[in-house]
Amino acid sequence: MASLSPLGGFCGKGAQALLLEALTAGPLSAKQVHSCVVKSGGRITYQGIHKALGELALQGVVERQKQDYVISSKWLEAVERFASSVRASGADPTPGFYAFESPCAAEKFVIDFFLNRPVRGRPVMVLGWSHFWMPLFIDEYQKIRSHDLMEKYDMHSVSYATKAIDKWCDKFWQKNGLKTRIGVSDLYGDVVASCGYVAVFYYPAGFRRQLDLLYANKRSPAEFDTGAFFQRNFASKDRTFVSLMKSDELCKQVQGHILAAFN
Repeated sequence: MASLSPLGGFCGKGAQALLLEALTAGPLSAKQVHSCVVKSGGRITYQGIHKALGELALQGVVERQKQDYVISSKWLEAVERFASSVRASGADPTPGFYAFESPCAAEKFVIDFFLNRPVRGRPVMVLGWSHFWMPLFIDEYQKIRSHDLMEKYDMHSVSYATKAIDKWCDKFWQKNGLKTRIGVSDLYGDVVASCGYVAVFYYPAGFRRQLDLLYANKRSPAEFDTGAFFQRNFASKDRTFVSLMKSDELCKQVQGHILAAFN
């Protein structure tokens, strides 16, 4: 499992995780990687980027192409084969690093994982997002399963963004009984935590750019075609990663930080 999950043990969006997310955009120089990581909120020096790239190269996660770095195709193939075998067998996913063909597929995996957890009562679940986008960008399967998730867990969802569409989604969920907050700082990235498990999403750089651009220029869902945007950006093939971790300590840490926004 370790050979397929080199980032599975990192807590939240650490340097290597942010670096990997940046490299989903394609070949980048160390300087370009540093710029992307800083823009994503990472606090790391240029020297730190070089060190992290070196560590990932030793693990076989990234490769050099002249002056640029790329995610290793062999590593990606191994991760994807593992994720496909888990999904095909119907086996209970174990902690590790998973690769999916689209953001939508990654989100379905996490929804199903937590729905299949045996729980007592109605445990707390926290969710942290770069933007609120549900219920705007989901298919019918996600809509039904997300409703089931809300019934099973006491959900608290937050985002650090405060754009008009974030506010629209925030109001929608509050009207439907979900506890939400926007403008919450220092999140652990796009994350879900409950029952000792933490799932962190690593969305493609291009996907994030399109989402940020939309939210910066639109003030209401009525101003654009939500279905078309979903198909172009959430459902289309664009490799997306999920790090699934089993750690009571980390889960409590993530939950404590997000729940503090509701005090």
